[in-house]
Amino acid sequence: MQIALMVEGQAGLTWQRWQDLVARVDDWGFAGLYRSDHFTMNSATHEDALEMIVSLAYAADHNAARAFRSARRAGFIS
Repeated sequence: MQIALMVEGQAGLTWQRWQDLVARVDDWGFAGLYRSDHFTMNSATHEDALEMIVSLAYAADHNAARAFRSARRAGFIS
């Protein structure tokens, strides 16, 4: 069984937290790193949020092997 990490980008995610996750997710043994495409939540609280496309581009740039494995599993590349 493989377990991946899913992060809600609108729930307090900052650049520093994202960079730390990207750097460590393989060391922690997760099969992949995924994140939501939501930018805001329907609540009165105002938490930090990180835009999805830029954060995924950062992840791909800083760990190409994992990005390609994830894209292949999703059927985006063969």
